[in-house]
Order: sequence, then structure tokens, then C-alpha cells
Amino acid sequence: REELIGKSTRDFGIWKDFNERSKVIEITRNEGQCDNYEAVFIRKDGTEMTGLMSANIMHLKGVPHLISITRDISKRKMMEESLRESNAEKDKFFSILAHDLRNPFNALLGYTELLTEEYDSLSPADIATAIGSLRKSSLNLYRLLENLLEWSRIQRGSISFDPRPVNLRTIVNEIHNIVSESASKKQITIQIDIPDDIAVIADPHMVSTIIRNLVFNAIKFTRDGGKIMLSAHVDDSSFVEIRIEDNGIGMSREILNNLFRRDGKSNRPGTAGEASTGLGLIICKDFV
Repeated sequence: REELIGKSTRDFGIWKDFNERSKVIEITRNEGQCDNYEAVFIRKDGTEMTGLMSANIMHLKGVPHLISITRDISKRKMMEESLRESNAEKDKFFSILAHDLRNPFNALLGYTELLTEEYDSLSPADIATAIGSLRKSSLNLYRLLENLLEWSRIQRGSISFDPRPVNLRTIVNEIHNIVSESASKKQITIQIDIPDDIAVIADPHMVSTIIRNLVFNAIKFTRDGGKIMLSAHVDDSSFVEIRIEDNGIGMSREILNNLFRRDGKSNRPGTAGEASTGLGLIICKDFV
């Protein structure tokens, strides 16, 4: 009270931009009141806050006075800004996703149209090539949709965490069966150095999803004839360290700094032109 009574807001400097004070007074004079005028104010400790000021003219003994209330909405403004950034990031992400979905769909439509309309004039070799391309496009589309559905479930919080004892080598062997065809098409060798007796307490679905996505990434960004190593060992604290290593093209510092973003700043095609949204890494991070 002692710091404020008898002084104007001009004296104790609550306005970041003093012109805002003049605008509030002008609006109040012209309209009789000012409702929810947003401005940046300075707190006593010197920090800034965004406030909503409402003011009215009140007459005391015939003399007009200004009575005002200012509400601190700094947290709300920060949440709104965060939401705007998140929405912008998601918009960018979905545009990338739509692009990557469109490519395999176009291939599917093109080859099915070819087989439908030109089947009688195609040689067995042409038909085999078309069917092989259909399979490749279908697999790419399936993996992308599988990741998209997984990510959607994460966002909705509908995935339960169910840790229990699981054999790591069993999980890795199942993943190897899934990825072996993709690896063989690029003549990539996958080596596994995981003892048969390593058991971990983990959610088997999450662990499998993480390793599978990382292995598919390794295949995607490794050139023909490359090598991928999956290894695991128990460290001193009874945790298991799992490694997925490759001799692929690596990452620039810029890509490394932008990992796990949804705006496409880290996505790039694989060594054979494979599509990439970065969604697999986002899922890995969320599960970890």
C-alpha cells in the first residue's frame, strides 16, 4: 500500500510500453469503460507478465477517477503459444505423412491398372516385375500405417504398459524374420550377438516395436552390401544394454539436433529412395 498510494502507474513503471497506458485511458474516456485490454506489464521484481486490464470511470465527489483490475494471463499465453507451435508442427507432420502415404498408393494404383488393362500383352517377366513392385509398395504402406496407428494409440494414452520377464533373443529372432526380406534385397548382412539366456523385465510389445523400428532404420540408411549388428550384454547394474549398429550413411549434426520432431526436419529418403517420416523414431522415444 505504502508503495502505491498517491502515485500514478507512471511513477512505479508497470508498463513495458507506456503508450499502452494512454490507449487504455483513451478507450475508457471514449466508451466509458475498457474491457480486457491485453498488454505486457512489468512486475515488481522486473520480470514481464501478460495481463488483461479492465477499467471503468468512477466519480468520487464529482471528480472522475479510473478504477482498473489487471489479471495475469502469462501462463495462459504460454500455453496458447505452445499449442500453436504444437499444432503447426503436427500440420507439417501430417502433410509429410500424406505425401509418404501417397507415393506407395500411387504405385499400387499404377501397377494394378497396368495389370488390369494390359495383362494379355505383358510377358511373364513383366507380370513378375509388376507383382514384385506391388508387394514392395504394399509392405511400405503397411509399415507406415502400422507406425501411424501405434503413434495414434500413444497420443490417446490407450497403450498399457505391461512389463514381465521376456527372453530378449526370442524377440530379436522374431524381428529378424520380419526384416530379413528387406535386408536381403539390399544384400545387407544382419549379425546377432545376443546370448540365449538374457531375460529382461519389459513390455514385450514396446521392446519389439523399438528394436524393429531401429533395425528398419538401419536397413533404410545402409547402402547395398552393408552390415548391421544387433548385440546385448548385461552391465554392472543388472541392466541390459542393447545395440543396433550399422555402417550406413550416418547423420549430420543438423539432423541429429532435429531428431524426434514431427515437422520433417530430420526425415530424408533412404539409400534406395525409401520414404521416411521420422515417425518410427518418435514412437521409439515415446516407448523408451
